[in-house]
Amino acid sequence: MTFPLAAAVLLLVLPVGAAAQSASPAPASSPSPAATPSSSASPAAAPPSGNDFAPGGNTATAPGPIGEDFHRGTAEVHLQQLDVDTLSSKFLEYRDVPTGIAVPTLHAAGEKNRYRYDFLAEGVRQGDEHYRALLGHDWFRLGVDFRRIPHRFGNAGRTLLQPTSEGVLEMSDTLQGAFQRALEQQFALNPSGINYTFLSGLVGPSLAAGNVVDLQLERQRSKIDLALTPGHDLDVRLTYFHERRTGDRAAAGTSFGFGNAVETPEPVHYLTEDVTASATLQRSWGDAHAGLGYNRFDDRLTSETWDNPFRAVDSTDSGASSAPNSSSIAGPKQGRVALPPDNEAFRGFGGVTFHLPGHTRVLADLSLARWRQNDTFIPYTINTAITSPLNASNPATLPAAGLDGKIGVFSQSYLVTSHPRSPLTLTARYRSYDLDNDTSRLSFPGYVRFDGLWQDTGRISVPYSFHSRRFDATAAYDFDRVNVEAGYHYNWFARTFRETARTTENTGSLAATLRLTEWSSLRASYEHGSRGFDEYHFERSEEASFVSPGAPTNQPILRRYDQAARDVDRASVLFQASPGDKVGFSAFYRLDHEDYTDSPLGLQSARYSAVGADVDYTPAARWTLFAFYSHENGEGFLQGRQSGSSPSTTTLDDWSSRITDKTDTVGAGVNVQIVPDRWTLNLSARYQNTDGFNDLFSPPGGSPDVAFPIANFDDTHLVTLTSELRYAVSHGWRLSLGAWWEDYRIRDQQTQGTGYYVPGAFLLNANDGDYRAIVAYVGVTRTW
Repeated sequence: MTFPLAAAVLLLVLPVGAAAQSASPAPASSPSPAATPSSSASPAAAPPSGNDFAPGGNTATAPGPIGEDFHRGTAEVHLQQLDVDTLSSKFLEYRDVPTGIAVPTLHAAGEKNRYRYDFLAEGVRQGDEHYRALLGHDWFRLGVDFRRIPHRFGNAGRTLLQPTSEGVLEMSDTLQGAFQRALEQQFALNPSGINYTFLSGLVGPSLAAGNVVDLQLERQRSKIDLALTPGHDLDVRLTYFHERRTGDRAAAGTSFGFGNAVETPEPVHYLTEDVTASATLQRSWGDAHAGLGYNRFDDRLTSETWDNPFRAVDSTDSGASSAPNSSSIAGPKQGRVALPPDNEAFRGFGGVTFHLPGHTRVLADLSLARWRQNDTFIPYTINTAITSPLNASNPATLPAAGLDGKIGVFSQSYLVTSHPRSPLTLTARYRSYDLDNDTSRLSFPGYVRFDGLWQDTGRISVPYSFHSRRFDATAAYDFDRVNVEAGYHYNWFARTFRETARTTENTGSLAATLRLTEWSSLRASYEHGSRGFDEYHFERSEEASFVSPGAPTNQPILRRYDQAARDVDRASVLFQASPGDKVGFSAFYRLDHEDYTDSPLGLQSARYSAVGADVDYTPAARWTLFAFYSHENGEGFLQGRQSGSSPSTTTLDDWSSRITDKTDTVGAGVNVQIVPDRWTLNLSARYQNTDGFNDLFSPPGGSPDVAFPIANFDDTHLVTLTSELRYAVSHGWRLSLGAWWEDYRIRDQQTQGTGYYVPGAFLLNANDGDYRAIVAYVGVTRTW
């Protein structure tokens, strides 16, 4: 099926909807559009949250009492064609749409002799396939779940490197040597001639014929959940979770200095496992539960190694961290960075619930965990030319073989709810979380900058810890048609090795729900909070990682946004109405505003607002219309000051950035039963447009001199049309004819059309941009 033929299928189905306006419509459930859609166009479905497979997720057997035999199921098969007009990875970013035979759904459930089963298969043999099997009896429930989750970052990137083994990226030795010789000749002839024009001309032809890479990784998630009920009051649960990630993604941190960054396809080969055992005991006074867990993260790769396109032989000098330029052409022939280390965690938890007189419940939960990490350190550098004041490529010169990291975590949570009188509800919550980093500090006599030169500045590791306390108290009273709720919220945060020792935030909240009529309600809420700190030492965090701190380089008047004083206001309004059984309507407004009241430099303010409405209308028993619209507006304002090695004190060096994102989303659809129990038509359309703008400003005469706004700042546009015509052939058999079409456009000055070599950097420039795609299919469904 070609693209024109697929488009013809879409057009063939659409006119049937127009003709159906005069037919007797039929009831059909309308999709529920999100009240607050994403603030940016999202062409591919978001990745699964993982709640169904993550540790503690639910894989319980099918609902309903066991004891009655039954069998039912559904099988759906499609013959479909996909046509995409570009190499962009965006259309298939988190999904798989095969051409040919596809099996969207297989489902079978039933019970025999008090054994309940439920099997589900979705996207069979696809890159995003999902399988779930459930089995239950009077005394046990067993659930097994498996899912593949693709993530495609970009297609057809180009690089001079290619993998020679897992975690090692190399280029041709001949080409690497030729580039070095060309630099040496130019440096000897005229050092000032080593500039972007020269370097681009040197590497351009080879890049044009370079290695083509698609950046993508895959997650394979599995979970086994076994629940045993040996007695009516005891429940025992065993859970095993397993996730493997393989593939690669863009690594922008692979750099040889300020003048030679090399974006590489970073290899990913992770394994995460989690085992949890828990038990719950029910009693007349409440219940008690306890459990143990173990979590392990295994990175099969300890490091990534990649070639330097401009050096075939290791070397070093004082300018190597900014080479190649008119001052230096030195540097390593390879670079190496450590990848996420292996680690493990043991945890124990328990809790109790008491049912007290006066409709009062008291809950208490405690959790204790121990995290460990002791991966072997990689050497200071891979550059064998750095031998003074120590042999930096020899791991024996490190102060320790590994970190021997140890972190203890203790959390406790308490909840009290009470209904002392029928219209009054009181709730109080308290939660504390203590993360104590018990890792010993390690001192290093210096470090190697970008694998190019030894930096004789002593550094020391920083074992960050933090502690949080949160208290919430609310009271709600129901005045028949009006429910009023007031609350107080307190948040305390303590940190080590940060600019502040403690921050506190106090928030008051008020909400009211008004039942206007039997079929309509209005809810409004408002809260105001204020955060402050005990003291702010701008140099404390910076100095924490130096053995002998020098003069601070951070701005004294800069405030970190997660610790800065701020005022927060949040408000929301929601109206819902269902007059009769034909119309449903809802409208909302939301406003979040953060004002950083004591930050001369840093984040000044952040604001988000959204307004929207959706409606569904069923004028007759056989058809339904629905529509929705929302407008979102996000804005952040940042004030900065350009400085060198010493903080600038002149306002001429100030600059500001005001970033705005405006998103409009509108959609509509119709579901029609053209002929009852025979012909059904579903049509829908959705349009989303995001307009971003970065308003940069700096006064003339300073550094930077004059900043220019960025108009194309993550601007996206997405249109989606779907149509499906279904025909019930006979009892248990159904045919379908459908198509869906997507048109995605992005205009972003930072990421689109950058090229493969820009001043100071090799870029993969993988394609995740515009696409136009259509999928057409014919299908058959069997139910029993």
